[in-house]
Amino acid sequence: MDIQFTEKTPFTIVTISGRLDASCADEAIQSIDARIKQGSRKLIMNLSKLEYASSAGLRVFLLAAKKTQGLNGSVEFCGINDLIAEIFEINGFKDLFPFHSNEEEALKNFKQ
Repeated sequence: MDIQFTEKTPFTIVTISGRLDASCADEAIQSIDARIKQGSRKLIMNLSKLEYASSAGLRVFLLAAKKTQGLNGSVEFCGINDLIAEIFEINGFKDLFPFHSNEEEALKNFKQ
């Protein structure tokens, strides 16, 4: 797993690549939490390079959403491939978060 942060004020693009599972979920939570503590409130999770997400990986997204919402922010997603879309669908995430086809659309149509 690799996480890259790109600032596009007022948004922070969080690009996650590789596999997001129990072996790296805590590291991902700590990295994202550090960004939130630095002031990032509107996170766009770009998952175009994410290959797999386990239930522990999905927990990363829920915790990020909970933390940002508590600070009047939010989390939205873009670039989801078919496998990740299926994982999100099975776990009910499609109803919880806004989804965009790509980063440009997410920046343009961010809900909050």
